[in-house]
Amino acid sequence: MEENTRLGSQGSDSVKSHSWFNGIDWEALRHHAFPVPPEIISRITQYLEVRYEDSSASTESPLEEVEELNVPEWLEDW
Repeated sequence: MEENTRLGSQGSDSVKSHSWFNGIDWEALRHHAFPVPPEIISRITQYLEVRYEDSSASTESPLEEVEELNVPEWLEDW
């Protein structure tokens, strides 16, 4: 593909007018007032739920294992 036919080679307005960006309120986006699409919110929520489930699997500290580490039994063989 030639460089002068690439999207954006004619400036930012050529990108903004591309059909893929139909419905984008560029002024609202510029002023940080453009709403996040529901599909994105759904994906983020789903991701966070999975991450929360993964991280909450074991919230207790393994006291027995820590106590075992504090026993100097390994010194006896030295």
